[in-house]
Amino acid sequence: PNNEDLSVVVSKVVFQLHASFAQPLRELVKPPFEVTERGWGEFEAQIRIVWKDPTEKPTVVSKRWIS
Repeated sequence: PNNEDLSVVVSKVVFQLHASFAQPLRELVKPPFEVTERGWGEFEAQIRIVWKDPTEKPTVVSKRWIS
């Protein structure tokens, strides 16, 4: 949020968008770990954060988006 370099602790972030988006699966391996899209409707998106620490399990967040 404050332009912090999250690549120190984050290996990659995987976004699973609705199938109607071009390239619904987005894997980002460097900052900024974000996806910006425009669309219409409502859908569930999943975000998986993979940490650099191999002992940490990935964090999975699901979010309902309304546009």
